[in-house]
Amino acid sequence: GTLFLTPRVQEGEIDINSLNSNQKLVNNVINLLTQDNIMSMVAQETGMASSEEVRDALSITNTDNTEIITVTATTEDPKLSKEIATTTINTFIDTMKDSLNVQNIQITDQPKLSYEPVGPSIKKNAAIGGLAGLVLGLGFLVIHMLTDKRLKTREEAEKYLGLPVYAELPDLEKK
Repeated sequence: GTLFLTPRVQEGEIDINSLNSNQKLVNNVINLLTQDNIMSMVAQETGMASSEEVRDALSITNTDNTEIITVTATTEDPKLSKEIATTTINTFIDTMKDSLNVQNIQITDQPKLSYEPVGPSIKKNAAIGGLAGLVLGLGFLVIHMLTDKRLKTREEAEKYLGLPVYAELPDLEKK
């Protein structure tokens, strides 16, 4: 859902003082939206366990250089997410009107129900896992080859030991 701090309009013109105060009020509104009194009321109305659980589900953002505040909720249940966002907005507006006599907060966009998952992207995770497995496998192979100290040929044995080789087992796989 989206909230808008509306400036005062007098005689068809926007009151510049009201506009400036709304710009400063945005950060206060964002902080007040997540205060315990609002969160506990939302938790009670939505049936959630605690205000922390509600706070963790919420994401409150401000579009730069505007008085627009976006409230989104993300849970495993889309209906619960919509209910959390709607209840948070409505509870906040009611509280602000009753206790602080703030009248300039308007809902411009009601929270919508979304069934698109925001959770793990299976394609992206599979691609990352495949790439990581390939890199780790090749890295292991290179390290194994670089640290292998075994003697592999007749020449290596003669050079390392300083003795002649009298017998060598044939490599049957090459024939």
